[in-house]
Amino acid sequence: MAEPKNINKMTTTKLQGQDKDNPPIQEPSHCLLCVQLGPVLSYGHWICEHCKNLVQAELLSKKRKIEKGGG
Repeated sequence: MAEPKNINKMTTTKLQGQDKDNPPIQEPSHCLLCVQLGPVLSYGHWICEHCKNLVQAELLSKKRKIEKGGG
């Protein structure tokens, strides 16, 4: 009876980019907040402009609220 291949080891080496014959496949990234498709990035972290604007507006609102003393 043949021994089964270690699928987990093969998968983790491909994910870590340690497979010398086949470099890791680059796929489109997703926004970390709204999961919108984005550009192909080697590191995978990306936040779209819309979400950046929402976060900045929320932070500015909280800052103003704190400065007024209601925070």
